[in-house]
Amino acid sequence: MLSLQEELVYLILQFLDEEGFEETLHKLEQETKIFFNMNYFRENMISAEWDKAEEYLSAFTKMDDNTYSMKMFSEMRKQNHLEAVGRQNKLMSEYAGRTCIFDTLEVIIKENPILQDKLKFPSMDKSRLLKLVRQLMDWWVPYCVNSKPNANNDIIPLEDFPAVPYLLHAPSFVTNDSSPEGISGPSSDGVREYSCMKSNDSSCCTDVNQSRESSRLADANSLVGLKPIEKSVIWKLQQINEPSECRTFMLPDNSVEGKVVQLVYSYTGDFVLALAQNATHKLWTWRSDKCFSGKAIANVEPHLYQPPSELIMINEIGAQSKNAVSCFALKGSYLFSASGGKISIFSLETFETLTTFANPPPTATYFIFLPQDLFAIGLDDSSILIHCPYTKMTKAKLEGHQNRITCLEFSYKLNVLVSSGADAQLCVWDVNGWKKLCSKLLQNLHVGLVPETPVVNHIQFHPDQVHLLAVHERQIDVYKAPTLDHMVQLVPKEVDLPITFATYSSDGKAIYVSCKSGCVKVFATKTLELRCQINLTAYAQLSSTSLELYPLVVAAHPSEPNQIAVGLTNGRVHILEPLQSEVEWGMLPPDR
Repeated sequence: MLSLQEELVYLILQFLDEEGFEETLHKLEQETKIFFNMNYFRENMISAEWDKAEEYLSAFTKMDDNTYSMKMFSEMRKQNHLEAVGRQNKLMSEYAGRTCIFDTLEVIIKENPILQDKLKFPSMDKSRLLKLVRQLMDWWVPYCVNSKPNANNDIIPLEDFPAVPYLLHAPSFVTNDSSPEGISGPSSDGVREYSCMKSNDSSCCTDVNQSRESSRLADANSLVGLKPIEKSVIWKLQQINEPSECRTFMLPDNSVEGKVVQLVYSYTGDFVLALAQNATHKLWTWRSDKCFSGKAIANVEPHLYQPPSELIMINEIGAQSKNAVSCFALKGSYLFSASGGKISIFSLETFETLTTFANPPPTATYFIFLPQDLFAIGLDDSSILIHCPYTKMTKAKLEGHQNRITCLEFSYKLNVLVSSGADAQLCVWDVNGWKKLCSKLLQNLHVGLVPETPVVNHIQFHPDQVHLLAVHERQIDVYKAPTLDHMVQLVPKEVDLPITFATYSSDGKAIYVSCKSGCVKVFATKTLELRCQINLTAYAQLSSTSLELYPLVVAAHPSEPNQIAVGLTNGRVHILEPLQSEVEWGMLPPDR
């Protein structure tokens, strides 16, 4: 049975629908959250209004509410991403692809407990409107705090009556609830970590724990700020030391040469691609028929793909090969890659070099694909070129950094490009006119200074396309775009430094951080608390050679949030997943 308030809202929704006030109608639907308009959701998807579709869905459910909601957000973002990079099935039009995705989502929506009772739009009798308003006023009056009597001593609580702003011509906007709220907070690493929230006082950094050596760190009393718990309940930080404690295997490779400096999964997770320091690429697939299909699974061994041509994808090496910066980007079945020389375009099916361009100097240090078939190239002269590979024209040259570009990231939600450099600087660029919106210098909040080594090694947007991860060798920071408001900072213990890489999991709930100490730490995104630590002995075979062995890069599977690929200094690549009995990596301490 509908409540009084719900009946009134339904009447208003019905009126707005009949009068054709579509924008107001859909805003009220999101505000009241009692009716999910399937037709409006479908219209946004079919017309590729992905931001509107996700904003509407986010008003009713969060990505982490249940498996149905997570599947919905994942499918939408995957389709959006595939269209943006041009990997949509050639046999299927984009319209047909969106229709197919919506049909899938419609079934999920009807099964989702959060949405399934919000799909019916009852037809209300308008004669009940006056009665409902009177009943609502009777209900509201006793709860008014600032009610003032009129001349007849009747309470007139109009200033406190709840109003829908956009019905009064004051538009309001629904916040995307799938963003990681409360992203600031202390780390409970159990191994002397620092976590700093945004503050003008550097004392916000707190040493929250002391070092422990046991395989599963215990003693809940040592965790600062824990709520009182029963003495028999002791939280233990999970440290994985043995291969039997997780699912792991090494990707087969008969000719290991050079450190793994770049590593990525395909957009669908059906292959892994690595680039070594010697400019050689390797690709592993999970199907024996040598087609790019199948799924990366830690207990199913893939094979090293070699096309019938027996070609090898090798980049041109620049003049300073020892210090050359390597980078690559996937676009459909093509690979754009560079190792200090020209940018090469390879076919992933035949490994043939199709063409080369961008002859140095300056040298490409990072590049990504942008909407409208644009290609952003970061250079070692601190500039960024906005290039169109098809017309071979440069649309813009962005200048604002003082040293080489280290990474580029694009937010499809905000329509901005973010760059990082070896000058400790982050810059945000508006794609409409390519003007710099803002910039910010990286700082260590513990000492209040720019890091001694001013290199931001990597940046990455959270799946919400708003929160930005920035990776420095001594700290991890999270900012909120487009204004780059600082949200939180994590400084690991000294013995694990430097940090070699960090990346979000596919669902954005975890951050995987690799360290020169050999471990991979798994942090919870919302609180930056340590969930699990995967030590080198759990996945790599240690030897007595002089080579220092540790992970240089980590790649997160695009749809399996607990699977990662790790590239090592010895040229090996390992796949890691938790045990099937454990489902995910570790667990968080009790609520504080």
